[in-house]
Amino acid sequence: MEFSRVAKTVGFGLLAYVGLVVVFETLLGVLQPDTGDTIVIATTDASGVSTDRVLGRDFAGGRHYASANHWPRAWYNNALENPRVQVTMDGTTADYIAVPVDDEEHERVAAEIGNGIVFKIMVGFAPQRFLRLDPVETLRQRHDHVSPAVSAAEHGGGRRRHLGIDAGDGVVLAHVLPPAC
Repeated sequence: MEFSRVAKTVGFGLLAYVGLVVVFETLLGVLQPDTGDTIVIATTDASGVSTDRVLGRDFAGGRHYASANHWPRAWYNNALENPRVQVTMDGTTADYIAVPVDDEEHERVAAEIGNGIVFKIMVGFAPQRFLRLDPVETLRQRHDHVSPAVSAAEHGGGRRRHLGIDAGDGVVLAHVLPPAC
């Protein structure tokens, strides 16, 4: 009898926790709190529909990042499929390339940004994923014109993809993606 009572208590506790996470994630998704330390990222899905998502502003090592800290992450998956995004910060909208980070960069950024244990509990310990936001204007200044083809090449002993991104005005930027992509 005692085991049954403990099992029910544990089961109820887990169910209550899952409910708390669902409510927290739903409220964040519906309310989209926009404070001074947020950005709005516009991603495009496979059908060409653009969607805005409010995210926390993450800045590490002198660069901007978008982090997927929650279970709902359609915006993140859209950015992986179509890395050309628009980001609004401090009322200014600009074009960016959303670049998935490799394991080394992920560890460095996660350590610098850090989410506390209370936040991790509230989001149900969702795995954290980062996209580095590289401004198109900066990339345009750094890169020569390249062909629009997407190709694979050996780079530094690991397999890396070279992605041609249409930056507009007939300019295509070459960008190296980490092997984890």
